[in-house]
Amino acid sequence: MSTLHRSPIDGGGGESNSRFMSPQDEQNRINKGIFSSASPASQGSSSKAVLAALRALQDKIRRLESDKVRADDETKHLRDQIQNKEAEFDYQKQREKMSLQRNLNETKINYEQAMAKKNQLEAHLQELEGINHELRSNTDELVATVQNLEDDKYQKDMTLKDLESKFLHLEMQMEVSQQRERGK
Repeated sequence: MSTLHRSPIDGGGGESNSRFMSPQDEQNRINKGIFSSASPASQGSSSKAVLAALRALQDKIRRLESDKVRADDETKHLRDQIQNKEAEFDYQKQREKMSLQRNLNETKINYEQAMAKKNQLEAHLQELEGINHELRSNTDELVATVQNLEDDKYQKDMTLKDLESKFLHLEMQMEVSQQRERGK
C-alpha cells in the first residue's frame, strides 16, 4: 500500500474538525492515518502512484469538462434547431390557416352566387310554369271551341244536307207537277 503525499489541501497534516472539511480533505485525512506506518521507500513509490492517479483524475476531469462543454453546445444547437423547427411549423401552420380561410371565403362566395343563381332560375321556372299553365288553359279552351265549331259545322252540314235533300225533293215534285200540268 502507498502512503499519502502531503499537499496544501490537507493543511500540513493538522487535525481539524471533520465537520468543516471538504470530502477530499476528509479522504486525505483517512488515507494519512492508514498509510502513516508505511516505510519511507514505499512512501516515495506510493507518492508517484498517487501523483499519477491525480494526473489521471485531472485528465479525466478535463475530458469530462470538455464533454460537458460539447454536450452544452450540442444542447444549445438542438434547442436552436427545435426553435427553428417550431418557428417553421408555426409559419407553415399560419400559411395553411390563411390558405384554408381564403378557400373558405371563396367557397362561401361561390355558394352565395350559386344560391342566388338557383333562386333566380327557380323564379324564372315558376314564371315559365305559370305561362305554361296559362297556355294549356288557352289550348284547352281553343280545343273546346274547335270541338264546338266542328259540332256546329257537323250540325249545319247535316241541316244543309237535309235542306238540299228537301230542295231536291221539292224540285223533283215541281218537275213532276210541271210535267203533269203540261201533260194535261
